[in-house]
Amino acid sequence: MNFVLHRTAHTALLAASFLAIAACTTLTDTPPADPQKMIDERVAVMKSYIGALSASTQYTQDKATAAAAKAKVAAARNGVAAARSLFPRGTALGDRGVARSRALSTIFANRADFDAKFDALAANFAALDAALAKNAKADATAALASTKKACLVCHDKYRAPED
Repeated sequence: MNFVLHRTAHTALLAASFLAIAACTTLTDTPPADPQKMIDERVAVMKSYIGALSASTQYTQDKATAAAAKAKVAAARNGVAAARSLFPRGTALGDRGVARSRALSTIFANRADFDAKFDALAANFAALDAALAKNAKADATAALASTKKACLVCHDKYRAPED
């Protein structure tokens, strides 16, 4: 009899834990109080990607050192990890409180795909970083092309064109 009561209590505790986790997940999917501030933060992060790609291009063209490019790529890699959290619901083009954004609301309907694209971007930046660490120009050139492609694939699907 004690076993049955213990098992029931364990099952109830497990169910309560799952409900608590679900509630937390729902709460984090609420729009931020100041969506434009969050959008401005993610734009700044995305600009670090541009800086990394530009510095890496300079390296592949013998106009900069691998170390200079690597520093920018390191900042961009940190930005990839941070940027994922800067795309909550309520921060897309047309949402309340959003003055400027090119993010499309399709991000939220396809979140798994969007996150997978961030994973691919992170992997590409890691490959670029590794190539720069080895001062391997051919590897850096290939990794740079893959990283640019990873950016464009996401932009093509989840970002509105410039006005």
